[in-house]
Amino acid sequence: MQGRPGTFIVLEGTDGSGKGTQFELLCERLRQAGYEIAAFDFPQYDEPSSYFVTQYLNGIYGTAAEVGPYTASLFYALDRYEAAPKIKEALNQGKIVVSNRFTGSSMGHQGTKFRSPEERRGYFIWLDNIEFELLRIPRPDISFVLRVPAETAQQLVDKKTPRSYTDQKRDIHEADLDHLQKALEVYDDLTQLFPKDFQRIDCVRNNKLLDINTVQNMLWEKIAPLLPPPPQLEMAMRDKAETTKGSTDPTPSVPEESKESGIPVTATAELQLPIEHASSLLAQRLQQTWFVDYKEQSFTSLRYDQKNAAGNYKYYVPAELSAQATQQYRTAMDQLFAIYTEMLQKLTIYLAQNSPVPKERRDDAWKYAIQTKACEALQPVLPAAIQAPITIPIEGKALSTLIVRLLTDELPEARMTGELLLGELRAKAPHLLEAADFAARTSAIITYRATTYAMLKKLAEAYLPDNHAAEVTPVQLTNALPRNEMELIPDMLYQHSSLPLSTLRNEIADWPYSRKLEVFRAYIGNRRTPQERPGTALKKAQYTWDLVGEYGTFRELQRHRIIGTTAWQPLTPRYGYAMPQLIEDSGTAELFEHCFDISLQLYSNLQQAGYKREAQYATLLGHKMRWTLTHTAHEAFRLHELNTTKPEVQKLLIQMHEKLAEVHPLLAESMQFTSTKAEALVVREPAQ
Repeated sequence: MQGRPGTFIVLEGTDGSGKGTQFELLCERLRQAGYEIAAFDFPQYDEPSSYFVTQYLNGIYGTAAEVGPYTASLFYALDRYEAAPKIKEALNQGKIVVSNRFTGSSMGHQGTKFRSPEERRGYFIWLDNIEFELLRIPRPDISFVLRVPAETAQQLVDKKTPRSYTDQKRDIHEADLDHLQKALEVYDDLTQLFPKDFQRIDCVRNNKLLDINTVQNMLWEKIAPLLPPPPQLEMAMRDKAETTKGSTDPTPSVPEESKESGIPVTATAELQLPIEHASSLLAQRLQQTWFVDYKEQSFTSLRYDQKNAAGNYKYYVPAELSAQATQQYRTAMDQLFAIYTEMLQKLTIYLAQNSPVPKERRDDAWKYAIQTKACEALQPVLPAAIQAPITIPIEGKALSTLIVRLLTDELPEARMTGELLLGELRAKAPHLLEAADFAARTSAIITYRATTYAMLKKLAEAYLPDNHAAEVTPVQLTNALPRNEMELIPDMLYQHSSLPLSTLRNEIADWPYSRKLEVFRAYIGNRRTPQERPGTALKKAQYTWDLVGEYGTFRELQRHRIIGTTAWQPLTPRYGYAMPQLIEDSGTAELFEHCFDISLQLYSNLQQAGYKREAQYATLLGHKMRWTLTHTAHEAFRLHELNTTKPEVQKLLIQMHEKLAEVHPLLAESMQFTSTKAEALVVREPAQ
């Protein structure tokens, strides 16, 4: 949670959503379950700290619109600040703290005063920093947002008993139906932007308000997994431990295995942040920050035919999907993984039957090799939603850069992870957040990035056609510098000379070609292994590519950390896919194609339902994507000479090398450890 014994739970929602009733029921249910609780209700109308809140709600300072969101937020923040010591004490005592409204209420109501989502997001970050960083108010572990339509909520407000802070039937927020509607939209925004911190509870189904007990049970189902064992259960466990302390059971103690990832759960290193279930889309974003030394387990080394303890396959489900979309999503994903499991069994049998290894030498190593080859061949039918563990060490500025990028990403899973990493950073390395200007600087960067991203996206949607251009060629070298590779010779000789670079260039310009060639080849040297690479003068040469290739190929290059500066377009099934010859030979081609049919249907359904971002999870690793890549000639040696057995990666690198040889033949010739062949592939046309 937050590195403390207790758990902090908050109920949020618009006025009239039934928070007070559910709050009382939840407190009583926790007591009956044996928990010690500390209940808080905000604003604290009976305390002096709520004075400014009371005046504001009674309209003394003007209408809600006349009082700015930042000013009003300070009224509520100071009220919570007064209660902070009591909350901290309760949490340190291991109690369950339950609060009726907290910081989310300020975000929900004051967030209605912003005209653009970008400005509102900046306000969210500002308030978060004010309350949890500057004022050190305890951060809730989770806030549940009770969602009730504005009209229904206002009707329920009128049924409330008189309140101590006002003599009016409705305060200035409750009296404004438009404000209630906007607040509802802001709360929806909060649950989508920060799903780790705010989870939505829909209290209306089919235009009918659910009964109180049903809503309470929905809440309890979400809260129960977050709670520690009740005190009486802990006592029973301690008693059992005492009675078995002297046991002579010879069974050795082993690390418990994660039923999700299949790898041992061990103590996390002090300065490492583990992300146990990162989807491929999230990993793609984590690896964009190349100077963060992440550790990812290859998705080809994981078994995706096995289910976890809950009976689910290893795939990510976007929390923001509607109930209907979630059902469609799960059904399609389960079909994909079931077909993958069937194909894995058939392909493993085929590879075993056609293996040249004699039966007497087919040991465990042989079985593992067969299994690995089958998994690699079936990688293309896995969706972008697959999950794998990633570990990110804390590296100060690098990590803060990554967090800012994640918090401004339009993918909700990325933003949720950004919040998670920020929380872990607070718990494990708070000194990195103690700089006086950290909160303000980070908030400004996040606001800037979010605003510019939204504006550019809006202009692109206005001025660019909304269709996918036909694939002219999968590998295009769009720019190469310098025009002549001999222009690198002054940089090659610079450290061996006392002349300015400009003088060197003038001197060398008149040299005969044979002399330039002599220097060029001397700089490259006699390379005997791929690890023996030329010096940094080659960083002056730069290449920019426009590529269309398998998503799995892109992720494989990312995982090996050999991709330079990249930018990618949203994943789509529209560019088609290729089928490995092994799939054709093994008789599993029909099942292979069926996976791509399921993917395309799910992708289309999600797009039609308005989930364009989330539709990317439905694409498969075998689908082609479009991305740009910029790297230097120095980096090209490692990229083009990558030792890989993956046919699609080989094919892409061979095509890139051939294009590079057309503009810089000497450099291409110097890359003497490139692949020379790629396994045959059966190309499938793009989906229409």
